[in-house]
Amino acid sequence: MRGVVKFIPSPQPSPRRGEGVWRLPLKAAYYMSVIKFISSRFHAVKTLPRSIKAMRFVAIVGIAIAVAALIIAMSVGRGFEKKYIEGLLNFNAHIVIMSTNEIDKPYQLMNELNALRIRSEDERRELARWKWIIPLQASLIQSIEGLEFLHEDVSFSLSDYPALSDIWDKLNPQMLHSLIPTSIVKFMERLNESSLKGLKGMTPFIYRESLAIGGGNIRGVIVKGVDPQTLSDVSDTKVELKDKNSTLDDALRSTGDGVNIILGKSLGDKFKNAESIRLMIPEESGEKFLHAKVAGVFESGIHDYDSQFILMSLPDVRRLYDMDADTISGIELRLEDPLLAKATAKRIDEILGPTYETITWGELNEDLIAAVELERLISAIIMGIMLFVAALNVIAVMVLIMIHRIHELAILKAIGLSDRMIEAIFIRGAMAVVITGMIFGSVLGICISALLGHFSLIPLEAEIYMIDALPIDISLPICGMISVFCIIIGYLAAKIASRKLARAPVIEGLSCTR
Repeated sequence: MRGVVKFIPSPQPSPRRGEGVWRLPLKAAYYMSVIKFISSRFHAVKTLPRSIKAMRFVAIVGIAIAVAALIIAMSVGRGFEKKYIEGLLNFNAHIVIMSTNEIDKPYQLMNELNALRIRSEDERRELARWKWIIPLQASLIQSIEGLEFLHEDVSFSLSDYPALSDIWDKLNPQMLHSLIPTSIVKFMERLNESSLKGLKGMTPFIYRESLAIGGGNIRGVIVKGVDPQTLSDVSDTKVELKDKNSTLDDALRSTGDGVNIILGKSLGDKFKNAESIRLMIPEESGEKFLHAKVAGVFESGIHDYDSQFILMSLPDVRRLYDMDADTISGIELRLEDPLLAKATAKRIDEILGPTYETITWGELNEDLIAAVELERLISAIIMGIMLFVAALNVIAVMVLIMIHRIHELAILKAIGLSDRMIEAIFIRGAMAVVITGMIFGSVLGICISALLGHFSLIPLEAEIYMIDALPIDISLPICGMISVFCIIIGYLAAKIASRKLARAPVIEGLSCTR
């Protein structure tokens, strides 16, 4: 720090008349050059004692660990959410249509639903280009409807005050609809019409319960009757047939008194990969035991499905459970975009009427999705608090530097440096610590997350977590948001501390001997 005063650039001369427009930029540039010059020497690591170097290193490590932990926590949360949704959408349809009783005319119903298919490639391209607007429009409409309900409630409360009621009625939110240009309204109507025609495929199904016996184990299972020819239009579940040359339709086609079935992967492991099992079918007169040949296994990615379901052809299910011909439990639909399932289900309700009930994949798994989102939120809050605590170490570093540099601070103030310039010098040094820790933490968090995701280093109990390994999904935009959040927290901590330190009385520093 010795010789700082000697190297401070001399003030710029005052501009002549007519040059006032350059005064502010020149002054700002001068201040920045002075601050940069002094700060590079004020916070030079080589000139700091070992105690401050150690504290500075601890602050950097603390911020790096907090940033890395936050990135890993968010990546794990996103991984769970992505893995669950991927498994749910692989096995389940986007929309399920059911009735209070069995559906006895499925093909007539399926013909009505064909009206929801996109007929034109132009419609598909337009929907793909503008589908991001549809959720925003739905949120806007929902907000306006909420304001309308609030307006009605307040109007009812003001009914005894005619003067106030007249003024309040003029603020009716319904006027917001009239502010939207007609061209935009027509475009959104056409886009909504296209989005509600996003039907990609559909298939009938039957659900029944049974008891499976095999490999020395007894287990209650759900028998799902499927149509092999249309199942792939709705489900992306991986099916591995024992006869590699056969198709799903051939594998489920039964011969003789027995049936061919496809087990979930976890269920097959429970039965020790037996070639055949026995099914107990409940009847009014008692129970019926049936020989079932295992034609293959399926894997959805969700343990609950893989350990409970058995796939069987529709004709076999009807025969075993004494059902009428063409009777089904419901119809599964797959859409071009699963995010439009709620809007499409509402349109289907309007077409089919109250006789049928539509259930979207989000409603079917609402509890699971809500739990994952809550876990992500709690993890972000806890790791954010860790980051805030780590940023407090920066304040400790600034205090130690002030104590060590009190002599230089007194000289800088004596030659005319303002409190704002001293404050800026402190902030530059603090932000160097924060940014260094943020960079190391981001690299560390991304590397650890990538290793955990690529090599599946942490196994999980599938019966509890429904998946067998810790899922990781790294999002670079979220990593960027975490870095920005770290910088903001560090800047606020440095700003508050530097304001106090810059205004601290350091006049006694002039009498200090060095």
